[in-house]
Amino acid sequence: MWLFAHNHSSAVFIAGAREPGYARGMGCIPINTLKDSLKAAEKNVGKNPRILVLPGVFTKPGFHIFRK
Repeated sequence: MWLFAHNHSSAVFIAGAREPGYARGMGCIPINTLKDSLKAAEKNVGKNPRILVLPGVFTKPGFHIFRK
């Protein structure tokens, strides 16, 4: 998911990241709140940025593709 997002966006913000190091490791920008992320998005792309909200997308552990 994040690879697709990075290919088609200027920046990917993760609001309220519990482990900001993981967000940075994926090339995303951890940020405190959704309101802060909207302000940062306006600085990147101007007024009316396109927004994709995926609540709970990273709350469950993902499946490792190399698992046997």
